[in-house]
Amino acid sequence: MQDIILETNRLELKRLSIAMAPAIHLNSLDEDTRMFIPDEVFETETIATEVIEHLSQFYTKKDGPLVYAICLKNETVIGYVQAVPMHNEWELGYQIAKPYRNQGYAREVVQVFLPWIFHELKIDRIHGVCLVENKASAHVLHACGFRYLGQFSELYQGHESIVEKFIYVIHSQDEHA
Repeated sequence: MQDIILETNRLELKRLSIAMAPAIHLNSLDEDTRMFIPDEVFETETIATEVIEHLSQFYTKKDGPLVYAICLKNETVIGYVQAVPMHNEWELGYQIAKPYRNQGYAREVVQVFLPWIFHELKIDRIHGVCLVENKASAHVLHACGFRYLGQFSELYQGHESIVEKFIYVIHSQDEHA
């Protein structure tokens, strides 16, 4: 059994392991993942295994993507949440497998992940970016307290696209308004 990093009443957040490769592969193959985050589609279990091996090196160095499996209490892998370094800032990402969407899992995990990852990385802000068509992801960001920054045309997943940008910022107790 993998060590639990965080948990809620329904979910456990764990470091990725090779044993998760079959589920991560299958969870990545639906049409929404292909449309909204195509670089996170793993066409074979072998590719998923290679990606897990690559991502595992960042847990100690914290200089690359920090990706954690979202699991039900019965250990079923239903997705992932991640903090990814982007242009001297950090960006939040998440994916929930199609059979588990629309049940509040993304919102639930993001709400516990944010304070923990802020502490781990010693940061006070994280960005959220999604394609304008990805209404579900925008809804999760709004529900988790991200501030909407607007729509922008930029390179996203290798293509010029219209994206919506969000930011979540915590302020230290020492700051005065």
